[in-house]
Amino acid sequence: MCEAQIALYEALGDRFHLDRATEIAHKLCVALPTAAGCYGRVCEHYNSDWEPDPDKNKVRAVHTRADSHLCRQSS
Repeated sequence: MCEAQIALYEALGDRFHLDRATEIAHKLCVALPTAAGCYGRVCEHYNSDWEPDPDKNKVRAVHTRADSHLCRQSS
């Protein structure tokens, strides 16, 4: 959704679309995670009413061997 609004802004030059993209990004990355207690992480799980599911959005410190190379690459 954000990408579409940014593309519209770039194509049309209408600031409305850039502002809308900012609002969407803020809602998804700040407002919803804060309300769900995700503490800075984007919520991936929602209930049937499209409310963030705090139990499923809990932080899990699980790393597998398959993703361990990512940690080495970023350091």
